[in-house]
Amino acid sequence: MDCCNRRFFSSKSITAAFLFATLIFCAGRAHAANNPPQTGIIVPAGGSSTPNQRVIFTSTYSDPNGANDINLAHILVNTSAVPQNCFAAYYDNRLNKLYMLNSRGVMAGGYAPGSSRTLTNSYCKLECAGTRVIKSGNTMTITWAVTFKRPLSGKEYNTYLKVTDKANASTGWDKKGAWTVNFPPKTGSISPARGSSKAGQQVRISSRYSDRDKVANISFAHLLVNSSTDCRNCFAAYYDNSANKIYVLNDEGTVSMGGFAPGSSNSIENTYCKLDCSMTQVARSSVSLTVRWAVTFKHPFAGKTYNTYSKAIDKLGASTDWVRKGVWTVKVTDTIPPTGTIIINDNTAYANSTSVNLRLSAQDN
Repeated sequence: MDCCNRRFFSSKSITAAFLFATLIFCAGRAHAANNPPQTGIIVPAGGSSTPNQRVIFTSTYSDPNGANDINLAHILVNTSAVPQNCFAAYYDNRLNKLYMLNSRGVMAGGYAPGSSRTLTNSYCKLECAGTRVIKSGNTMTITWAVTFKRPLSGKEYNTYLKVTDKANASTGWDKKGAWTVNFPPKTGSISPARGSSKAGQQVRISSRYSDRDKVANISFAHLLVNSSTDCRNCFAAYYDNSANKIYVLNDEGTVSMGGFAPGSSNSIENTYCKLDCSMTQVARSSVSLTVRWAVTFKHPFAGKTYNTYSKAIDKLGASTDWVRKGVWTVKVTDTIPPTGTIIINDNTAYANSTSVNLRLSAQDN
C-alpha cells in the first residue's frame, strides 16, 4: 500500500497537478478581473447644425476596471452603424491619439487631443485643438469638435458610441441620439409686392421659396393674406411639394381643404376667397420653387388693406415662420352706381333772387 502511494504521488504527478491547478486559478482570476466596458451618453442627444458650423459633442465611456483599462473610444454619426461616408472617429487611450475615417475609408491621423492638427475628409472635419479627453475613476469623457460639410446636408443621422477595453472586450455600436445637418429653407419675394383688386376679381400673386439642399427638400410652401398672421377669416393656402397638391384653409383656419394638383379643373374656396387650381402654376429650378396663385377675394374680405406673408417648411421640419413681404388692398365692387340729389332753396320757389341755396347729397351702396 505504501508503495502504491509513493508511485501515485511521484514528483512528475505532483508537478502536473500543481500546474493544472495554477492554470485553473489564473484563468479564474483573469475572467473575474476583466469586466467589460460600457458606453455612456452623448450630449446633446439631439439637435441640428448647418454645414460648416462647428459642433461640440460630449461622449462618455466607462470601465469597471478603471478608465485606464479602456483601449479605444469610438463615435459615429451616420444613418446606420456603418462607418462609411460619414463622421467616424476614435480615441486611442494607450497612445493618447485621435483617428478619423478618411475619404478612402481608412482610419487616419494619430494626433494628440489639444494639438493644432485637423483631421478631415469629404464629409466632415475634426479639430484636435478643440477635442479634449478627461479620465476620472472608471469614466472617460471626450469632447469632440466636429464640423459637418455640405455633402452631409439635408438628412437626419443617428449618433453611436462604441468602446473596447485592453482585453478586446467591446460593446458594439450603441445608438445614443440623432443629429440633423441641414440648410433651412428661405422665402423669397411676393409679386406684386403692392397691389389691389376688386372683390370678385381674379388676380395672380406669385411667391418664391428656396432651399440650398435642393428644391425637393422643400415640403410646404405657404401664402397668407390677412391683417396679421392669424389664419382665420382670410386667404391662407399652401402647396405640398412632395404630393404636388394645393390646399386652402377653412374659415376657422383649422382644416385643409382641397388637395388638388396645380392645373387641374378644380377650385377651393371659403367665405373669403376662392383659389382656381386650373390657373395656379408651379415652377421649379434646382434650388427654388415659385407658385403663381390664381385667387379671387370675395365681398366679405373687401374694404381693407392686408399684409401678404409667406412661409416655407422643409422635409426635416425646419421652418422660416411667417415673413411679411408686402400689402394687398381688396376694394368694394362697384356693382350699384351712386345716387345723389340737389335741393334748391329747400324746394321752395324763388324769384328775382341774386343768390340761392343749393344742398347736394350723394350715396354709394
